[in-house]
Amino acid sequence: MSFSSVSSKIIWNNAFEITKCGTVLTDSQNIAKTISSPTVILRIVQCQIEKQDHHIVYRNMCPLSPENQGKHRFYNPLPVDAPMLTQSPEAFCGSVTQKRRSNIAPPGFLYIWKHFHTQDKQLTSALSGMIDSKKELFMKKCIASFLGICLLVAVSGCNSSGTSGAAKATGVAVHTKLGIETVPASMGSAYTGSYNRYTKVVAPNGKPIPIVAQDRITDEQMIRARGVLEHYLRNYPGSLYGADKSGVANRMADNGAVLALLNGKDDGSNPITVDAQPLYENEIQVEGGSWYVNQDYENHRDATYEEILHMVHDYGIGVDGPNTSPGALPAFQAEIRAAQQNALVYGLWGIGASDWITELTNENSLSQEYLAAVVDTYYGLWGAWTNSNKGMHGLYIAKDRAALPIKDSMGSALMGNTFFHPYFTYNARIDGSFEGTFSLRFDAALPYTHHARYLVDITLTGSKNSNVRVNGYDNDITGNSGYNTLILRGNHSEYTIVKAGGDLTITDSVSGRDGTNTIRLFEVLEFADRVMTL
Repeated sequence: MSFSSVSSKIIWNNAFEITKCGTVLTDSQNIAKTISSPTVILRIVQCQIEKQDHHIVYRNMCPLSPENQGKHRFYNPLPVDAPMLTQSPEAFCGSVTQKRRSNIAPPGFLYIWKHFHTQDKQLTSALSGMIDSKKELFMKKCIASFLGICLLVAVSGCNSSGTSGAAKATGVAVHTKLGIETVPASMGSAYTGSYNRYTKVVAPNGKPIPIVAQDRITDEQMIRARGVLEHYLRNYPGSLYGADKSGVANRMADNGAVLALLNGKDDGSNPITVDAQPLYENEIQVEGGSWYVNQDYENHRDATYEEILHMVHDYGIGVDGPNTSPGALPAFQAEIRAAQQNALVYGLWGIGASDWITELTNENSLSQEYLAAVVDTYYGLWGAWTNSNKGMHGLYIAKDRAALPIKDSMGSALMGNTFFHPYFTYNARIDGSFEGTFSLRFDAALPYTHHARYLVDITLTGSKNSNVRVNGYDNDITGNSGYNTLILRGNHSEYTIVKAGGDLTITDSVSGRDGTNTIRLFEVLEFADRVMTL
């Protein structure tokens, strides 16, 4: 039988993640095309996707050893250092036949070694039989083309590095599947000597905006920082200054903007020694991690949005006055400056901090710090702070979005359809340590929901049972390998449910309540009057 034409379509929890394994999948297909055989096997290959171990079970045209012809076998996953797809097909198949362990599948996983005949009908029947309806077995359906290769993805463990407490990156390991690599030599020894990993946001002009990290910064912290930068640079259709942000991104790249993620905290013990915007380890929360859930402003205040905004402002939007780089939005900066001056005159910002204001004046940093205070308030970053009814350590008059138009109308106007999205546009990866119900709906008893209520696109990572309570936005939510429930406010009859491929779209008929939610890899929908098993 010839497999000269190979194609496949995968229904998976996140199309972005599966494409991260594109090289492995392509290699497996190429190997498959080189061998013609009346027998095929299923082989489990370990593939790291965004620092989570997945086991990809694929049909490969490797001939079975004679003693195994027509038999069923179960196999344990291959170790990390097992021979992978760079081998010749013969050596590759040989490594598989030597990996047999026992006929008992370990708890939580389904490993299959199975002989198939090549007829399409028999193959389809066999594959259908493999797909168990219980997702505890982690088998995900796929659609194979005629005479194609069916790739069944099984999620194993999904151990996210997270950012719970003092989670550390491992040595100098790099994860190209995450868009993380070693620091390019072209950045110079000042970077290669102090930073061990690199990621980037590429501006429309093709130039990178680099993000470098020291060894204790986790990959998830890097991904989160990159996501926040992408959020600020994502076009906001219909807005006054943000409908096309390509000029801002291009100017940042041209001006040499670099974000440096440093170990520890901003206490002078690890000063930045390169020309870059600093952001410290203890200030980078990851959604769902303990720092995020607990909202400890004393030790782990989330400064990610503030510091990355400073970089976008300084290098992209542009600042008027001395010691500045040319900016892309001078008209927007004029509005920011006017609002900042008004806030100082009327005591709305810089409250009780005259020495600090003098320092900022000398640095020409007044407008940058003022805008950061407004943006932090707008996105709910100070809502859970219990020390004051003000924001930004008590320096800004407004504490939350509702207070902005009342207490600082000019600051509020900067947020009104000008440049900043009303919600977070990046995909928030909920830390693998999280277990329970993650709420996108505001709940005064849950401190993190002061800003989690502005999330719209989230992915549960890890394998723990986690549920999601939706907010009023149109959410896009991906489950993990655990048991996941989506929690809605209304009765079942008030929602329209449509299935398309691997996605389920649930639309609330009551305006302003639960919106439209597109989900995948969820087991249960919980309505006010009933529970629906998917």
